[in-house]
Amino acid sequence: MSVRSFREVRPLLDSWQHDGERLLAVYGGEAEHGCFASTIAGRRSVPHGAPRPGDPVPVRSVVEGRYRGDEWVHDPALRGWVHADSPDQLAVQCANALASAGPDGWLVMTDRRTAVVTGNGCTPDAGTEEEPAERSAGGFLGRARSMVAAVQSDLSDRFRSRDTALVTLWECPIARTARTERRPGGRNVRANLVSSERFPDGSVLELKWSGTWSP
Repeated sequence: MSVRSFREVRPLLDSWQHDGERLLAVYGGEAEHGCFASTIAGRRSVPHGAPRPGDPVPVRSVVEGRYRGDEWVHDPALRGWVHADSPDQLAVQCANALASAGPDGWLVMTDRRTAVVTGNGCTPDAGTEEEPAERSAGGFLGRARSMVAAVQSDLSDRFRSRDTALVTLWECPIARTARTERRPGGRNVRANLVSSERFPDGSVLELKWSGTWSP
């Protein structure tokens, strides 16, 4: 089931949430297209892993590092940037799940956890082998897509028993969840809004915050 607008996902979150869990923010949908970039262990990768078919191509100046500060936010092909010391850190895991689901993936923040969800049955493309770019320190998207396919083809009892229309691709509890900081980004007079999700392990996921709902 494809879920690409906040109007579609909001009522589905009611059954996905645990009893007493409070929804804080939702990010994703068809307004959030494009790929991620990353700086992992000092290595810049633009894009982060292999892009999805149909994703726009990042501009050459960003690919080659010819920009200042956070000017990457002006590239319409990028939806976010990951900063981490290693590819197994939380921000990378979160970005991989979002990238694997594309516009069908949603980042959901509650008072108990941060999670990436997608519609039940909406399986991202999952190849049998990883492309070379996906094996790099900046990627692991092949592995992420395989994980998504496995979750969708063999749902756990936890998901079945709750009879939810959403499937959780990745989540971390509040003790390991992100601390959100929102700020203007870029160099235009009318700056983009950027949300920095800072995880306790030191990794950071920066997101353009254009198609986001937040109460």
